[in-house]
Amino acid sequence: GYIRAMASSGTYKDRTFNLAAQGHRQPGSAMKTFVLTAAVRNGVDPNSTSYASKPLDLNTEYGPWEVKTYGNTYGGTMSLHRATLSSDNTVYAQLILDLGPKEVCETAKLMGITTKLDCLPAEGLGGLRLGVSPLEMANAYATLASGGMRNQAKAIKKVVFPDGKSDDLGKPKRKRVFSDGVAAEVTEILKANVDGGTGTNANFGCADIAGKTGTTDNHNDAWFVGYTPKLATSVWMGHPNALVPMPGMQGGSTPAIIWGNYMGIAIGDDCETFKPPEEQAEFSPFYGKYSSSGGSSTYSGYSSTPYT
Repeated sequence: GYIRAMASSGTYKDRTFNLAAQGHRQPGSAMKTFVLTAAVRNGVDPNSTSYASKPLDLNTEYGPWEVKTYGNTYGGTMSLHRATLSSDNTVYAQLILDLGPKEVCETAKLMGITTKLDCLPAEGLGGLRLGVSPLEMANAYATLASGGMRNQAKAIKKVVFPDGKSDDLGKPKRKRVFSDGVAAEVTEILKANVDGGTGTNANFGCADIAGKTGTTDNHNDAWFVGYTPKLATSVWMGHPNALVPMPGMQGGSTPAIIWGNYMGIAIGDDCETFKPPEEQAEFSPFYGKYSSSGGSSTYSGYSSTPYT
């Protein structure tokens, strides 16, 4: 829960608020981690539950919803594991509707998102009305690193007064919001995402690195949010005072490289591994309105082109 470092470009003269803690922007596909966690929390096996990757033109109870993939390429029927590694918007849109947007919304809040959410389907793909801050995203992903324990973000450990006396402000408050087995299942997929999905540029050499990319429409915002067993970091890139396109910029490019360069120094030689969970995640057959299959099977790998 301790904030070890916080930085943003520019000076106080240029910007009189803390962009890392107070700046709110669209997170793109970095929100899919909350959808995936919501699914696992509800007993959905991400290795055996499949959806069809295809252009969507849906009439939902929330209104019409058209969804395409970032690169307009589609992979047919695929598991949630595979869809996460290729960051497939159409698969995740169907999963959101099957789970219910409120379930996704609740999971995001449990993990540490404090900005008001509207609990609409598009939020699971990053379409937030108010956006989120880099600090919120880092803290929410830290819940996975902590094995399902949400931590209160804490910047100040103690205050020392001129007379030498000091006040210790105590340790961060912590609360278990889901089992370490749920966290471990999500972490395993986000590790695979860094190993061979959209987040490969974040890999700085340690074996246990987990994370997710995010890119918004028109390349206005680009994110990489990830974690190791002891440290979670969020990188956001964009123009702070306006929605200005950054042609070609994606979360898996410069933000992931920045993340890897920083974390490589922050971690140093301390390449720890995630602890095995004490409580295994429990799965049950899942057949939603849009899902192609459910039940139990073994993930056997895939090959795809990452986009976001």
